[in-house]
Amino acid sequence: MSKILMKTLGTIVLLVIFVSAEKLTTLPRGLQGTYYPNTGWSGTPAFSTIDPGVTLHTVRSRRLGFPQKEYSIRWRGWIQVDRSGLYTFTTRSDDGSRLIIDGKKLLDHRGGPPLEVSGTINLEAGFHSIELRYFQGRGKDFVEVYWQPPGQKRTPIPPDVFFPTEPDPQRLLLEKGVHRAALILQWIAPLLLALTVILNRKQIYRAIRQLPSVLRFSRSPFLPFSFFCLLLFAYGLLSWIRSGNGLTGMYYDNLAWRGNPILSLRDTSLSPPSLYKRVAHRLQEPNSLRWVGWIAIPNSTEYSFRIRSDGQVSLSFDGFSALEKGNNEEIQAVSTVLYLTKGLHRIELKYLPSLGLPHTLEVSWSHKGSRAKAIPGDILFQERPSARSLFFRNLTSWAYRGVQILSTVFLGTLCLFVLFNQKSLFDRLVRTSTFQALSRQVQKRGPIRALFQRTWTHLGIILGVTLLVVFNNLGRGSLITTDLDEGAYTWIAQTMVETGEWWSPPPIGGVPLRPPLKYWLSALTFSLLGDTEFFVRVWDAVFGLFTFILLYFFGAHLFSSKTVGLLSALILLGCKDFISNHGVRAGVLDSLLVFFFVLSLFLFHLRGKRVYFYYLAGLSMGLGALTKSFQGLIPLVIIILYLILTQRWEEFKTIPFLGMVFLALLVPAVWYVPQAFLRPDLFKTVILQDLVQRVQGKIHTRHVQGPFFYFQVIYQGFFPWSLVVPPAIGVGFWQAIRRGRREMGFLLIWILTIFVGFSLSKMKVIWYMHPLYPALAMLLAAAFYSFIKVFRGSQTYPLLSPLGIGLLVSLLASSLYANYERALEQPRKLPVHLFTDYLADLKDQDYRVVFYNLQTWELPYESRYYLNRVKDRLIWTRDINTIEQLYRRQRPLFVILRITDYETQPLFREHFYSRPLTPAYARGLYPKKQVLVYNQTPDSKWFVKNPDRSS
Repeated sequence: MSKILMKTLGTIVLLVIFVSAEKLTTLPRGLQGTYYPNTGWSGTPAFSTIDPGVTLHTVRSRRLGFPQKEYSIRWRGWIQVDRSGLYTFTTRSDDGSRLIIDGKKLLDHRGGPPLEVSGTINLEAGFHSIELRYFQGRGKDFVEVYWQPPGQKRTPIPPDVFFPTEPDPQRLLLEKGVHRAALILQWIAPLLLALTVILNRKQIYRAIRQLPSVLRFSRSPFLPFSFFCLLLFAYGLLSWIRSGNGLTGMYYDNLAWRGNPILSLRDTSLSPPSLYKRVAHRLQEPNSLRWVGWIAIPNSTEYSFRIRSDGQVSLSFDGFSALEKGNNEEIQAVSTVLYLTKGLHRIELKYLPSLGLPHTLEVSWSHKGSRAKAIPGDILFQERPSARSLFFRNLTSWAYRGVQILSTVFLGTLCLFVLFNQKSLFDRLVRTSTFQALSRQVQKRGPIRALFQRTWTHLGIILGVTLLVVFNNLGRGSLITTDLDEGAYTWIAQTMVETGEWWSPPPIGGVPLRPPLKYWLSALTFSLLGDTEFFVRVWDAVFGLFTFILLYFFGAHLFSSKTVGLLSALILLGCKDFISNHGVRAGVLDSLLVFFFVLSLFLFHLRGKRVYFYYLAGLSMGLGALTKSFQGLIPLVIIILYLILTQRWEEFKTIPFLGMVFLALLVPAVWYVPQAFLRPDLFKTVILQDLVQRVQGKIHTRHVQGPFFYFQVIYQGFFPWSLVVPPAIGVGFWQAIRRGRREMGFLLIWILTIFVGFSLSKMKVIWYMHPLYPALAMLLAAAFYSFIKVFRGSQTYPLLSPLGIGLLVSLLASSLYANYERALEQPRKLPVHLFTDYLADLKDQDYRVVFYNLQTWELPYESRYYLNRVKDRLIWTRDINTIEQLYRRQRPLFVILRITDYETQPLFREHFYSRPLTPAYARGLYPKKQVLVYNQTPDSKWFVKNPDRSS
């Protein structure tokens, strides 16, 4: 064992020596940049630094202490030339630039508009002095330098040929040699270490088990327990000390940070919820937030700041604006690079929330060589701290990091100890009186355990969880604002009810948006029960419940275990995207599609019991196609691939299989064929638009994504289950290939067909992965069940089964509780929803809502849905005299118009109050609109008083 250790240490030491030598022998690269706060390279420079090349990056990052206009820069140093010959140099600059090589002025652009200047010079191989001067007056600033070595194309000058001082050629050769040796060793060393571990794995394993520290842990458990308590106490104390820092967060009950704040407190999170939960804040109540204080910058360097927000944001340091986001109409991310000197800086963050979007404010920073993360709370201060406070802060920070490192080492050692000594630990645990008493209690509760193994109990659990995470608050909140689908589908169903035309849904863009099955169900519900938000979504929730129940029976049948079925349903109930993102809580088509998708595959698997299951599977696929076109026929592709890979060729020739395919095509044809006669271009348009152009990414270009998009979608949308998806897929492949388990192969074919198929398409949206999640849920349930079953009662690894159960329970609890919390969240309302709610309170007044110079198609579908609630009060006109007559009657009047039409009539400038109306996501799809209020003083803060109205 000592020889192995010496070889390993020798390899590591050799690697460290060469890496250190590489750093020591590396020559500094770049040019010495001298920056002047004037255009003449005169006077005392503002600062001097080594730049990687000719770049304005330093100017733009030092915006706090250096002017952005009327400045000049001088870059000086040496340039390395590998070949002798005629070199062509080119500068492109705005404003002026001058290039000097070996003391000779080669290029001179004296300023003015952007200009490209070129010149040639004969250079010998070696090093040559170079100087480039640049000045910026006003307007746009940029400078670029190119060269064209003999026999080559023109390219930007690479940074590695610049040196701030004349280098020693011998040292340059040494640098190249050490760099190559270190690079080779960096590749070889890990391979040698891995090979050493593999070849000596048994000796290493025995040595670890015989570590004296491990033996001491097993002999005296009091020592590690005491150490753990000490670490826990230190961690809590240091966390409490660090929590005393933060900025002063302020909440204003207006949209402009006016007057005194309603709330002012210390806050480290820089997030809206931290202030909202401390004040009587109602969702979407007008407000603006502000954080002010001091930030202690640890080192003088460049810092990258990134803000992702729905609203308007401004970040400033020392009174200088560093980063701004100007609109509050969509969630965007803005970033900048800023040079900050070590020490204290005044910081201010302002935030104005958007209308209708979730309040999002994420502030992160990073410096060179570090990952982006939230600004640490321990460097934020409400008041300017003293030198003593900063010293105490640094001391606390180092102590906190030390405790974190010790805790990590301790927990790692403890895990290794438990892993290698689990048999002896389990034997001791079994002999304890507490464990034996618990075992006797469990044995006495046999009838209760039998109750929890019954099908009706499992179905009751699924129903109860579904009521909590799906039906809970289903009707609250506006139609979804992330996509126009829910509004468009609802408008189609409403139009069916109003016109009585059920066979041909009203077209959008000249053709039916989708087949009519879901529209028929919604229209039937609207005509019988009403069209509130709950009934818009009720069919999706109901078919979601059907999917969970179906998945229970599918998993139980596929793996001959009710436990797998129950786990499959609960795992799917914990999927964030399937529940909340265009899923079973939204009035769209995907819930029905997934139900028929899963049903058709389940019925196909039952074909061995009865032949008619073939035909029922075909009918189910047909209904899926009657819900969402081609996507409903994807199960047929999965079935065909499964039969091919399992070499069941004879099944393709059977009448039941052909009947299944025939029914899958016949059901949608019953509707599509008559529609083709009514609309001759239907098939061409549907096939072109709904299939070919989606795959090519020629429509909905905002949804065009890269080939790895769905990896991120599954990771975020299926979290935390996505953490265990890779090992579960590995288990599935191992069992399918090595053990010939066809049920695992079937699930893998299902998963890969969806994932690979939609990844090949250029147009990608999140909910295209919804049909994949039921298969993933069953795969995870089967993998966990197999793991727990294999290691249950194991004499060698007795703790692995309890650990697997603990991991499973924690994942179930966290995912289900997260979806339950999302269901409890107070939903946001669109501006038009808030407006119609306000009008509902005026039902006893004779008010009118006038649409000026607008047509129905100019309103988003959500707006049509909500304004339909007051349709008897709506007036559409292009005549300003009609509005004037209504105004003179002294009755409440609300005029909706484009913002661009506001300046066209003097009457519009006489409004009492106003408010915006267009939803945030519709920017660019529909013209912006606002509501003007006459003859009324609204009892709502969202209406803004007109300060210019004449008395």
